[in-house]
Amino acid sequence: MRKSNACCVQTLRRLHGVCRSSRSILLGVLLTFLLFLVDFRSSLHARASSTVLQLSAWEPYQVFDCSYSVYGLRANLLHGNNEFLYGIDLGVANEIQRGSHGIQFGLVNLNRGYSFTLSTAPYEFTAESQYGISVPLIATTEGNVNGLQIGLLYNTGKFFKWPQLGGWNESSASPLQIGWIANYSEHSVDLGQVSTVSNETLEHAPFQISSGWNQATRAGIQLAGLVNLAEDTSIQFGGLLNGARLGADLQIAGFSNVLKQPAYDPERPDSVEVPLAQISAFYNEAEQSHMQFGFFNRQRDFAWTQIGVVNVTGRGFFQAGLINVSDSGVLFKFALVNADRGGGPTIRFGVLNTGTGNRGIQVGIFNANLGHKGISIGLINAAIRLDGIQIGLLNVNGSGPIPLMPGINFGD
Repeated sequence: MRKSNACCVQTLRRLHGVCRSSRSILLGVLLTFLLFLVDFRSSLHARASSTVLQLSAWEPYQVFDCSYSVYGLRANLLHGNNEFLYGIDLGVANEIQRGSHGIQFGLVNLNRGYSFTLSTAPYEFTAESQYGISVPLIATTEGNVNGLQIGLLYNTGKFFKWPQLGGWNESSASPLQIGWIANYSEHSVDLGQVSTVSNETLEHAPFQISSGWNQATRAGIQLAGLVNLAEDTSIQFGGLLNGARLGADLQIAGFSNVLKQPAYDPERPDSVEVPLAQISAFYNEAEQSHMQFGFFNRQRDFAWTQIGVVNVTGRGFFQAGLINVSDSGVLFKFALVNADRGGGPTIRFGVLNTGTGNRGIQVGIFNANLGHKGISIGLINAAIRLDGIQIGLLNVNGSGPIPLMPGINFGD
């Protein structure tokens, strides 16, 4: 019995030793594995430059630091920052230092290099060129936009390869700008600008359409609900005002057309571009014009045709209105009042014809001139200096031998 008990005790001691040995072996394996993981993690940070998975709370609190590139998936709780991205980028603030390829979704996408992604965010920034498809609310690219960038509120870039679409569009150059707010371009817009509020280019646009105003150095067609402004343009349709400095073929406005051409040079007759017509409800002004239709028409040099309530020109061919005024005469004039300061040839029909020195034919109720050379027909004809004939009820010639004559009077 004692021998049997001794055998059991010995067996238990052996089993206990075996268990202690097994625990030691297990602890050794675990310790070795932990040391391997630490060494592996250290070696990754020492030698590796990329990862297939990146998790970040806020830089620098991310699994792999910002010197790593991501080839796969990056998830950012608040903010993540890496060298390159080739894959999918998800998070609040997604930042890439050198270049991004793939898909980006977040509240803020910051590409310090180039961008070749399908992306959307409330705000997106690209420091270099953009090559992908981007549809954020606010898009800012400091380089060229070679892909499609649509800034739903604001869209800016340097040179756009494709049409620029967005809310407020700004660019150095773009083939076409369509903005539901406004468009601005430093250089020519080859296909034109369309917006709700305003269009502006510092060079050329074949057409500009907006409900507010358009402005260009050179424009083909400008359509605006309020104002069109250009250095040189072909056609302007403005609800309120059209303005041009060098030339305009046609100006039609609800209120006023103004063409500030350079002064006419007789030695260079082609130096001033003569517009076809200016049509407005109130005021038209130009150096020269073929036709003016409005309440108040003013030409500084030559007017082929003026039709309005008040017409003023230096010289011209035809005027019809309540009041016609010229410096050196208009060939044909029809008005209640015709007034001429110069002595150009004219044929005038009006209630009152007056001037300082006129040549031609005048027919009216009252013809009164400082000097007249030609024929005056009216109820009352009066001239201080007469070189011609007066026919009327009462004729006055201040320098003639008979100052007052009924029926007919002759001058020198």
